[in-house]
Amino acid sequence: MKNNIDKLKMLNDIDDKYIEEAADKEESKENPQKSATVVSIQKKKPFNYKMWGSIAAAVVILAVSVTVLTFGIRAGKDNKQKNDSVLEISDTVESSAIINHKAEDRADAASAADESRSSEREASVESGTSEDESYSSSEAKIGSDTEYYSTDDVEKGIFSSKEAVPDISDGIKTVDGDDVYPEKPITNDISPDALLLTAGRWNDNANWGFFMNLVNTGKIAFPAYGLDPINRIVITLQDEDGNPLEGYNVSACSLTENVDCDTGEEDYDGKYLDSWLYEAVSDKNGKAYLFLRNDSNLEEIGISVRAEYKPLAKEVIKLQKTEDSQGNGKNKYAPIEKTITVKGENRKGNETQVMFILDTTGSMGDELAYLQKDFSKIVEDVNIDNISYSVNFYKDEGDEYVVKSNPFTSDVKEIQTLLNAESADGGGDLPEAVAQALSDCMQNTGWNTMSGKKIAFLIFDAPPHDGEEEGLYTAVKAAAKRGIHVIPVVASNADRKTELFGRALAIMTNGEYVFLTDDSGIGESHLEPIIGDYEVEKLHDIIVKIIEEYAE
Repeated sequence: MKNNIDKLKMLNDIDDKYIEEAADKEESKENPQKSATVVSIQKKKPFNYKMWGSIAAAVVILAVSVTVLTFGIRAGKDNKQKNDSVLEISDTVESSAIINHKAEDRADAASAADESRSSEREASVESGTSEDESYSSSEAKIGSDTEYYSTDDVEKGIFSSKEAVPDISDGIKTVDGDDVYPEKPITNDISPDALLLTAGRWNDNANWGFFMNLVNTGKIAFPAYGLDPINRIVITLQDEDGNPLEGYNVSACSLTENVDCDTGEEDYDGKYLDSWLYEAVSDKNGKAYLFLRNDSNLEEIGISVRAEYKPLAKEVIKLQKTEDSQGNGKNKYAPIEKTITVKGENRKGNETQVMFILDTTGSMGDELAYLQKDFSKIVEDVNIDNISYSVNFYKDEGDEYVVKSNPFTSDVKEIQTLLNAESADGGGDLPEAVAQALSDCMQNTGWNTMSGKKIAFLIFDAPPHDGEEEGLYTAVKAAAKRGIHVIPVVASNADRKTELFGRALAIMTNGEYVFLTDDSGIGESHLEPIIGDYEVEKLHDIIVKIIEEYAE
């Protein structure tokens, strides 16, 4: 066999040599000059299909890549402004930590926003428009040297000077002492991506040192529309073993000496209850937050602990007025925290009530569309038994309605029908019927009077009208008395004064402040709040987490 193979190879070599010599001779005849320089002509080999197939495939892939890149660049140009701010969120992304907003990032954003607002105001002056018309009365001017600090920075003493946080006082424009409100933009185009709304959350009660530094250095000021959360009294209830007690009524009251009390109120060593100043319900940590007004001018108060108005404990607390750290004469009460031991057990209750209060004026199209699309998914994802919901809507005087309230129900289809029937229209000027909505929803709806978890999400982008401070304060006191945790969710176009109103509302009802962010690229611009570091998440995830955390 091997000999036969060798013979075949030899014959093949002879054939190759013959072909080369013949070709060389033929070329020499046709082109003598070229033949003198050509050494040899290579044997022509069979067509390589595999090689050319690979080349063809590579060309096709290259062509597709170029096409995709071309369309991508073109789409990028068309949507550059949106894409620069859009946070791509898929269902596979963990919802707990999408973006961590650090101090330096927010400082840059605040500086850029301030430069933009300055340019707009300069343009309005050149065009003959007054600055008051073009600049919101409550808008904050935040300089390029703005710095933000986390709670850790406060504890370390870094956050102490007036220059450490943005000063909003020089950004408030008034005419004859009255706020000047711009018209609210009407959003007719509702984004199909409403489910991608992004938000952050902040709890001032849990970051009290940071909050009071802002107040003491004059960076934020209260009251805001009649709400003043500065004079806070924290009462912690515990049993005899030191465990926190939940679901107890805790009240602060003024005391009157030597009064014959016919109402059966508690006797505080010869003093009797004169009036209830503030009431709250102890939370899962045993904490009840009470708030006094600056003008109360009291020297002492009585603290009453009750279970369904059955007296269990009482304390007398001495009060002391103090000036803020800057010595500017803004008197307030010195902070008070007290622990009271009570013989009792947790009164958590087994029912959870969740209310949505939604501004449905013309600028709230994206937020209304979000709740219409996401409500059923929220209910599905909330892992809580025995829960009921209520949806309530408000606009303003002169609109189709002012407040539209609905009862609590566990029928998801019924609530979805109510949501789908609503449209965003009306409004126009900045203030809306917030006071009327809170008054109606906190006082005149079917909240469970017994112990239980109660949460109210107020989704809005505009403050209440001036002159409604007493009504707002009464509504907030009613919410705190019933143990309703109010969660303001501030949408686009809100100004600084609206932020402070929302934060005061959250503080005084033991809730927390939620705010939409620009990370989704949906809707108008969202105000960056004056807070510490926070994480950006989908609004859906924040709502679900808050319901579960407050109801556990």
